[in-house]
Amino acid sequence: MILEISFMYLNQNNFITSHQYLKIERSIEMYKLQAKPNYLYSIICVSLVLFLLGFFSISLILTQNLLEFFKERVGVVVELKNGNQYEDILNLRTSIENKPYVMQKTVTFIAKEQALQSMKAELGDEFEKMDIANPLVDVVSFNVKADNMSKEKLEEIRAEIKENPNVIDVYYEESLVNDLSQNLAQIAYFALIIGILFIAIAYVIIHNTVRLSLYANRMLIKNMELVGASWSFIRKPYLLRATKNGFLSAIIAIVSLASILFYLQKVFLDIDFLSNSNSIFLLFLALTILSVSITTTSTYVVVNKYLKTNENDLV
Repeated sequence: MILEISFMYLNQNNFITSHQYLKIERSIEMYKLQAKPNYLYSIICVSLVLFLLGFFSISLILTQNLLEFFKERVGVVVELKNGNQYEDILNLRTSIENKPYVMQKTVTFIAKEQALQSMKAELGDEFEKMDIANPLVDVVSFNVKADNMSKEKLEEIRAEIKENPNVIDVYYEESLVNDLSQNLAQIAYFALIIGILFIAIAYVIIHNTVRLSLYANRMLIKNMELVGASWSFIRKPYLLRATKNGFLSAIIAIVSLASILFYLQKVFLDIDFLSNSNSIFLLFLALTILSVSITTTSTYVVVNKYLKTNENDLV
């Protein structure tokens, strides 16, 4: 429609002859037949590339959530001295619950008699035959918040709790904490490299897709120049179409990604996939900007290439 109006304007103002107008009109009809499937292919391909890029980015965001989820499942165990009064144990438990680094509703007191019964249930008759005194002690267990799941922080927590006279010692899975810290650094470095590669690959694929979609219109672009249309006038409808297609591709990719997120949230109730809603919103905004930027830039470059190319070389 934009092209037809443009050439009608040129014809009415005698910028082109009637013969040239008829020739270009036939080219427009051919353009209509060829452009639609090409643009549809372009939109689908760009949407797929954006979806893969977005899926990778969301995976990184969710990986952080999963790491925090597993960090907050690492238990800290406080061993208590024998002979503690009930009030002393209650005060210690209340004191731990009020600590800012402790996860709410994770503080649990396990009496040594209860722990012994659990051990008997696991070991069975063999433990009964040993006929030994209860070797266990009362313990208080709790989980700490993800921000405090580092060796340095846990050592500070351990030293603080050990100051209580009713406490023997404090234990936690030190090897697991060290592994989590090391893996975080490796994941961040690996993700940065993969992210850069993904963006580069996305640009190449989208650029080639746009180039293929415009290939069928190369003669029409050149004809417009030959009849006197300026380069900016020729580029304008293609840039508008590229902006529209880029935005549409981003919407398709975003809707697909959002659907997956809501599905995961529905299936895995223990993990809050939507807690980083701000990061996810910024990701969707970045995908939209990236899509529109690459499609319009590629269209600009491709149209200019056809304008600069000799007419005989386009055949």
